[in-house]
Amino acid sequence: MGSQIRQLRRLGRGKLITGRRGRLALAAAVVTATAAFMAIPGTASAAPPAAQSHPATAGSQSAISSLAFGASPGEQDPAKCYIHYEPKEPHLRASHNHNAVGVKPYVKCARSVQLIVLYVQMYKYHFFGLLTEKVGRLFPDQSKHNVAYFQQKNVAVACTNKDSTKWFAITSGKVLENGKWYYNSGYRSENRVLACGT
Repeated sequence: MGSQIRQLRRLGRGKLITGRRGRLALAAAVVTATAAFMAIPGTASAAPPAAQSHPATAGSQSAISSLAFGASPGEQDPAKCYIHYEPKEPHLRASHNHNAVGVKPYVKCARSVQLIVLYVQMYKYHFFGLLTEKVGRLFPDQSKHNVAYFQQKNVAVACTNKDSTKWFAITSGKVLENGKWYYNSGYRSENRVLACGT
């Protein structure tokens, strides 16, 4: 990594970089130094974050993959509840004059459950699309009692500029059925580039 940093310093001390060759050399030095930095244990990861369990689901035995709910690995809730997105990717919210980005996740079950609780976290890509970061707060919401369908509509992160930004969301949650909680560790939306930066 030291050689890449020295190369960046040399480029930075030099005159204005012009021409295709100079721009390519600078880009290669930045990417190489970035990759070296990300490889150091404890530094930022280049990979998008995996779906994470919300603290409220910590009592579950294990994270359940995909979009189904379960109480333990391989066990799905009897009501067969699933998380979906409509639309499938983040969008500019009309309710905020198209000046905020959000998603509308929903849970659909084969039969009514006592309660549905969802948590949504918005993410964006930055630094040439190599890194991701959480944006805004965690958005919690819950259904009324005894429902088979619930859509969350309170997710909105305000745009502070019109920069082209790639967004996605991760929704986790839990459903209560016959006095027992079933958990979902997180289901990711599709990516979408929007003229909404923060």
